[in-house]
Amino acid sequence: MAFELLNNILGLRLFLALTIFGLVILLTFIVYKFQTIKSLIIIYHLSLFPFAFYLDWFFQGLESMEYIGFAKVINPLIYLILVMFLVRTPDHINLIPIFWFSGVATSTLFLLLVYMTRFGKLKISFRLDLWQGLLRLALPVGLGTICAEIARNFPIVTIGFIKDDISVGNYSAAQKLVYLALIIDRIFFVVLLPAATRYFNENIEKLKDLLKRSARVITML
Repeated sequence: MAFELLNNILGLRLFLALTIFGLVILLTFIVYKFQTIKSLIIIYHLSLFPFAFYLDWFFQGLESMEYIGFAKVINPLIYLILVMFLVRTPDHINLIPIFWFSGVATSTLFLLLVYMTRFGKLKISFRLDLWQGLLRLALPVGLGTICAEIARNFPIVTIGFIKDDISVGNYSAAQKLVYLALIIDRIFFVVLLPAATRYFNENIEKLKDLLKRSARVITML
């Protein structure tokens, strides 16, 4: 049953990736005039497809954090190496989203290979009757994630409309420093979620104690 659920989640994620990619192409050609910006947006969103098969959530549920950690190192490392050694002039700007795609695809491939080594062949299922229930369960987290992404990206989009490209770049660079400071909080969340789920199924009292101690740590951070 668990693997059937996994297969249908992957099918749903692939369907959503295709849908979002189609909407992005449509909106890109409606909103933006410059071909360079159109190309960058479309190429960047090609990463939706390897992300659809990114199994970090699966291994997070198993609390196999070593695989997730390695995959999350592979992605930015490949991206960083390619950008540092191959981007030399402004004419190479279209290579940057390709390098990002390469990092995402490599880390996704790593997790897929780990899965197939441990559990066997992966099968994608498209059961529409299960998708409705999956979407309903994922709706609260999905809406929260969408709101967080809007809050994170809205300033950049707004600056892009009212200021020049240099201002957007300066703001984005400063924003990256803030995200670097928040990395501890993100690591804490990744570790906490599977443990909280396990305690929820095994012992509610342990879960309450875990959440109390976690709240103290989060407050200190």
